[in-house]
Parts: sequence; structure tokens; C-alpha cells
Amino acid sequence: MARVLRLDLDAAAEGRAVAGWSDATPLGVAQVSTPYADARGVAMELDLLFIAPEAIGTGLGRQLYLWALDQARGADATRLAILSDPFARGFYTAMGASYIEDRPSDVIAGRSLPWLEHRLD
Repeated sequence: MARVLRLDLDAAAEGRAVAGWSDATPLGVAQVSTPYADARGVAMELDLLFIAPEAIGTGLGRQLYLWALDQARGADATRLAILSDPFARGFYTAMGASYIEDRPSDVIAGRSLPWLEHRLD
């Protein structure tokens, strides 16, 4: 599995990752990148947001996504960039992100993934 699909232990140690649990069972995880600047201002990327199938519909995904937005706002970012699984695109747009374009997957040859952006300004 490509490193891009794994929790970065440095991110966890730096507080850029959070998990949702029920008792001793992990049900979800979110991770954001370090802030970066480009011609459009400061941004962060949503590196991970995974929810266990049994946690879908419980509100955990929403909580983790709101956490990621708070992290980006706290870093004075103007946007959160998201390279999404195609099946999660609807979730992100419902949460306020805008679809930008499809981009090739770095993990699965021939697969395209939706690129979205959640504006924070």
C-alpha cells in the first residue's frame, strides 16, 4: 500500500491527526498536511479521512471533517484541498467543498479521483 494511504506517525505526534473510537474500536481517522503557501495563499490538504463502514451515518465523518476545517482555520489557511475517493465526493460537497476537477490516482493506475476545495475565507 502506498504511503499516501497510511497514517503519518509524525502527523499524529504533531497533532495533525485525530481518530474516532468506540470503546477500544477505532472507527475513523482524519489527518491534515502541514500548511503550505502558493500563489493563492496558505492552504492545507486533507491527507486522510476514513470511516469504518459501521460508523457511516453516525456523524463521525462530519465531526472529523469539521476538525480538519478547524485545523486549517487555525493555521490561517484560506482553503482545504481534498483528493477524494469518488464515492466520498457527495459527502464533501454536502459539507461545503466545491468540485474542481478529476486527477489521476497516484495509487491505482488508470483511476481518476475528484479534486475538491473547501474555501475558508
